[in-house]
Amino acid sequence: MRSLVISMIIFTVALFVVPIVNAGSGSCGDCSSCERCVAHPSPPEKSSDCPGGVCAVEPSKPVEMKPLSTSGSIITTEGLKALLSSGVPMQILDARSGKFDDGRRIPGAKSLNAESKVSAILRMLPEKEALIVTYCANLKCPASSKLFNHLKSLGYKNLIEYPEGIQGWMAAGHEVETVSSR
Repeated sequence: MRSLVISMIIFTVALFVVPIVNAGSGSCGDCSSCERCVAHPSPPEKSSDCPGGVCAVEPSKPVEMKPLSTSGSIITTEGLKALLSSGVPMQILDARSGKFDDGRRIPGAKSLNAESKVSAILRMLPEKEALIVTYCANLKCPASSKLFNHLKSLGYKNLIEYPEGIQGWMAAGHEVETVSSR
C-alpha cells in the first residue's frame, strides 16, 4: 500500500517536473532580452510574459551555469507552488550555507547542505522514499545540485531540484519565511 501511495505521489509530481533536455548556458535576466528561454522558445514580447522574470538569457552577458542534477529532474516555480498547495508530503531543503544563507526560506523548508554529516542527514530525512526538493539561491548556485547528488548517493530515491531557488521564488511574488541565524 505504501509503495502505491508513493507511486501516486511521484505520478502527481511528474505533472510538474521538467526533464532537462538540451540545457545550454545562460543566466537569469529580464525577459525583454531573451535569446533562448525554457518557458518561451522564442523571445517574449514583454518581460511580464516570462514567469517571475527568471528564464531569460542575455546574449551580451554569457554566464556559466551550475552543474545539472544527475537525475535531470527539476521543478519550476509554478510546479513547486502547486505541489506545496496540494498538500503532498515532502521535505524542502535549502542547500545554502555560511555567508550565502540569509535566513529567507520557502515556507516549510529546512536548512541542509551537501557537507552535512550523514548522521545529521539521516536524523532529518529518515525515510529514503520521501519526496525531497532541494534549492539554493538561483540558477547559478551549485549548492542545490550538490545536495541533490549527495542525497542520491546516500540512497534517497524521490529527489527533485528547484534550480530557480529563493530568488526565483521571491521574483514570482511568493511568500518566504525568515529564520534566525544559527
